[in-house]
Amino acid sequence: MTVVETVGALVAAFAPRAVRTSALELAAAQLDIDPNQVRVALSRLRARGKIVAEGRGLYRLSEAVQFRQTALGSWRERLNRIVTWQGAYFVALTSWLPKSDRRAFRNRARALDRLGFKEHHPGVAVRPANLDLSLEEMTSLMRRLGFDHSGDVLVAQELSFDPRPAWAEQPDYGARVVELEAGFVHMKTNPSADAAVNAFRLANRYISDAIRDPLLPEEWVDADQRAAFWTALVEYDRLGRTLWKTHVWSTALGKEAIDAEMLATP
Repeated sequence: MTVVETVGALVAAFAPRAVRTSALELAAAQLDIDPNQVRVALSRLRARGKIVAEGRGLYRLSEAVQFRQTALGSWRERLNRIVTWQGAYFVALTSWLPKSDRRAFRNRARALDRLGFKEHHPGVAVRPANLDLSLEEMTSLMRRLGFDHSGDVLVAQELSFDPRPAWAEQPDYGARVVELEAGFVHMKTNPSADAAVNAFRLANRYISDAIRDPLLPEEWVDADQRAAFWTALVEYDRLGRTLWKTHVWSTALGKEAIDAEMLATP
């Protein structure tokens, strides 16, 4: 994670609440990030619309970013959005939209990526219709994420091509499970500040992956390993956040200011 990403993750730990710059600086120090770097990172995050100021030295995650992270619900519950696949696909059509509007192009691409679409040809993106979303619900969600209102979305019962190669590079869920389980054991046997720092870095990396997982049909992936990854990540994150609260936030904010709600992750 870059410094900007790390500071963003620290702010996100408090979403939807705000957090003081002074607390962020104390917490970031545990990650070898100095106060000046924190302030620069906050400035860049604010310029990118990822955080907003709620007063002098007080920041929270922007509503747009919060929505992107929770578009399909909490990352912990995302697997519950998968339903039995009947062979149909959601198809997004945008070939007539101008690419000269770079902001619209980026928003469109981000919306499609966040919902697991892959481009087949320029202006044609697909994903299996194996989520508990109707066409109307999927279209509404895509538009809220930045997909153009003049773009089209439809459900196709059959395609003239096989789209599965677009998802050929799939995550190694098994390797993730091994790493998380080993890290969990290490935290249990060595509940130190160093263990808390390592947990913060690893958990945030895999939570980001979980938020972006395309949630493919069980026929296309090792569903058991995917479920095992989710279970391992939830347990790892729970213990890691407990250590982080004990060794970092309690120092940065004061014990009286710490509670589970303040550390809820989207």
